[in-house]
Amino acid sequence: MLFGNLIAQFSSFLSLRLGTQQVPLGVTDPAGYNALGSVIDAQFSSYVEHVLDKEEIKGISLAVVKPGGDTEYGAWGIRTEDGEKMTSDTLFNIASCSKAFLASSVGILIDDYASGKNITPLPAGLSRLDWDYKVEDILPGEWILQDTWATEKANLRDILSHVSGLPGHDGSYGPGDSPKDVVRRLRYLTPAFELREHWLYNNQMYMIGAHIISTYTGSYVKYVKHKIFDALKMNSTTFSAREAERTGKLTQSWTAHSQRIPYWMPDDVMELNAGPGGIITNTVDLIKWLKMLLKSGVDPVTSNSVIPRSAFEAVTTAYAIMNGKGPTPEISINGYGMGWWRYSYQGHEVVAHSGGIPGFSSFVTFLPNDDVGVAVLINTGDKGFVARNLAFKVFEKVLQLPAGTEAKDPSKGKPDLPPRHQNSSTPLPLESYGGTYGDAGYGSFTLCPPNGTSFYCQQVLADFKLVDNAHSDPPAPPQSIPQLFGAWERMWGSHIRLVHHEENIFNISLTSLFPNGYGADKTPFETSEQDQYVGHVEFVVEEGKVDGLALFDTVPRKRRLGSVKERADAWFRKV
Repeated sequence: MLFGNLIAQFSSFLSLRLGTQQVPLGVTDPAGYNALGSVIDAQFSSYVEHVLDKEEIKGISLAVVKPGGDTEYGAWGIRTEDGEKMTSDTLFNIASCSKAFLASSVGILIDDYASGKNITPLPAGLSRLDWDYKVEDILPGEWILQDTWATEKANLRDILSHVSGLPGHDGSYGPGDSPKDVVRRLRYLTPAFELREHWLYNNQMYMIGAHIISTYTGSYVKYVKHKIFDALKMNSTTFSAREAERTGKLTQSWTAHSQRIPYWMPDDVMELNAGPGGIITNTVDLIKWLKMLLKSGVDPVTSNSVIPRSAFEAVTTAYAIMNGKGPTPEISINGYGMGWWRYSYQGHEVVAHSGGIPGFSSFVTFLPNDDVGVAVLINTGDKGFVARNLAFKVFEKVLQLPAGTEAKDPSKGKPDLPPRHQNSSTPLPLESYGGTYGDAGYGSFTLCPPNGTSFYCQQVLADFKLVDNAHSDPPAPPQSIPQLFGAWERMWGSHIRLVHHEENIFNISLTSLFPNGYGADKTPFETSEQDQYVGHVEFVVEEGKVDGLALFDTVPRKRRLGSVKERADAWFRKV
């Protein structure tokens, strides 16, 4: 996201048509191409067209900052089901690539207090803010975890570097929640590790980061708009889906199986999702962001400091180890700063982050020592590996590197679920497992057996039946396998499906049902992230009755000893 003067001069780009291929010409500044020539040329465009077809992607928008500041844009595919062509000014949700904006905004707020620009009173005992200040002191009376030591010692850097010890618990929040609700329920969520012991990705910590900024500025959304969007003239960038839709440039979105779905983050969840994944933007604005980052926080158009140098260094410097060994021969071990990964690719230092929500995949990255930046936006879900591959293809071309190992679809690289036996049976009648279950951290849901007769169960079962009978992709489990069904409105799904594995253990899927299809296609379908079960549940039976269910394997954690209840990620008591 940078250099508005270049965009003003070159607000549209030409396209060459080679057969059915869409080949954008690079947009560059008036000085012309640098010695490298065009990055987004016919060969690169042909590769992208191949990727679109192979990976079932509807549309891609990509932008490159080359050494010296020249800029190129490319757009392929469509942005609407009516066939409207993708363009570089098409708007996308960038999902977790939003986290860098949150972390930078915290750094700006720290500087505002240090310079006297913000005089909002801080809690007793604090005269300013800093990365090492305790969250408990910044949010007195709100920040309470199960782990007393983590409650007392966790600081801003810890929570934004994902080393709070608390796993994601992404099933614990839903569309009706506020950031205050999220903070309040932390005390009921089970930690997986001790503070700073292990890196664990956690969207809720970025909700809390946004809540901190709102607490001391009035509104995180308004603060980042003023401090970053307006400062860089990122005029198309917003948190509001309604605002983006009014421009007529917001792309429609699809699942990995080409099913169109609604925009996943409407305005009623804007406040909750703004920090971890709420920004809507395009590659034109992202170029302005990238060019500023390549200047260590200084806008090259105005020479103004947008992100204070100390804040820039803090957020882009790795603080925690994500992966202790490189995933491929070309990639080093991976560290995490605040809103940014840091590693090397074929010896070149990379700062990057990916993003993914249903219907959108993104990758934003820059090479600080090579003066290169890339933004890749995709209007299809579960395609983050494609976005990363395209960015690396740009690196290879700009830096004249050999072709590296391409990332694979993570949904195809996971081991199959344990085999299910179609004649499997449960220790108790399936009806015994039905009912309402509740947990203080997660809320409650009601499970229905296939023969449930309540009005609620009839509605739930009817929706699942429509979806299962439609034989959509991915296929539903065979009806001969015992299953339980429920409606549970969460941020990442609308329903849950439990599929029997053995004894009192069921695999669980947080899924979304579209019994009437969506868009032009009225075929019912079901969708869940990477078509994966999120873990398994084990029902605890005492004296022949179900006492509750334990949720397992939703996150990595220390091996625990004790009862099923004590070892669970979350314990839902049967009401």
